[in-house]
Amino acid sequence: MASWLDSLKVVVCTGTGGVGKTTMAASIGLKAAQSGRKTLVLTVDPARRLADALGLSLRSDGVGRVNSDKYVLDAAMIDAKRIFTEFVQQASPRPEVADRLLKNRLFQQLTSTISGSQEFTSLERLLQAVESDKYDLIVLDTPPTNHAIDFLRAPERIFALFQDSVTRWFVKPSGGLIQDFFSRGTQTVLSALEAVTGKGFLTELSEFFIAAAEIQSTVAKRSIAVHRLLAQSDTGFVLVTAFDEAKLKEGLEFASELGRSGHHLRAVIINRALPDWLKPAQDKALLASGDEVLQRLVEFHGRLAEYYESREKIYLSTLGRMHEDVAFCRVPEGREAIEGISGLERVIQFL
Repeated sequence: MASWLDSLKVVVCTGTGGVGKTTMAASIGLKAAQSGRKTLVLTVDPARRLADALGLSLRSDGVGRVNSDKYVLDAAMIDAKRIFTEFVQQASPRPEVADRLLKNRLFQQLTSTISGSQEFTSLERLLQAVESDKYDLIVLDTPPTNHAIDFLRAPERIFALFQDSVTRWFVKPSGGLIQDFFSRGTQTVLSALEAVTGKGFLTELSEFFIAAAEIQSTVAKRSIAVHRLLAQSDTGFVLVTAFDEAKLKEGLEFASELGRSGHHLRAVIINRALPDWLKPAQDKALLASGDEVLQRLVEFHGRLAEYYESREKIYLSTLGRMHEDVAFCRVPEGREAIEGISGLERVIQFL
């Protein structure tokens, strides 16, 4: 792991939900810290698995430090609502602009349920951590997605809402959205919207974009800064995936997409892979022993070994199609849950 980790300042762990991404992010962070680098691990994990894995208690600000005299390892929970609020307050030219936007029901909905909001806040928190210059390495455990590439695409939905072309359409000098909506051609649409959302919907919508227009330049600047950060040579993506054909195929697609967009895939971690000891039976004499139970056991082992070999062929095929600069490693399914520093150190052995 040191061969690709030492040159990085930011590691972005991506992958679908349920593949052990948080555990891998914590393990990478621990490895870096034990190597003498001040490290921060960021996560939106709502189940606090990161804190549990590192054996720490988070402060009220969502940050905690692993209790060690030998290294510096911090972990932070990403509070999407709080980060969105602080971002608006800092970006607004006047306090009343921030207040108007934060009280807007559409904005409140945006920060809690709209797709891309967690990714937006994750990247903003990552950028803040990098700009603080407090750490040698920052590891971001990204929100779970249906496909790994969704992490890069999702924030665009949020950024797009604040772009000039959008706000100018909603807030026109000729009278604004409200005046345009009262044309005969849109009255039916307006009535339908208000029937579902209430009489105040149009006012809320207009006020949202009026306030959004005030901070759009800051949103654009932060968006550009984030994209530059993710494309830097010292920012590396790590794909955490599972040992099956669909997931490995997704890994190839993700690597290609990253390459096209100017990002750098540094490693693929195949988690919960089949154990190394699952190999075909070598001693065929066992089958001739006449022991029925033993024979059934050997036959079962043979079928299991065939399954293992089929998985291995898929793995080797994927490995052969991946760029040679991408590190591959497998973490086998363990008998015990990964808990605390000792559990993460077992994972590090495979990384």
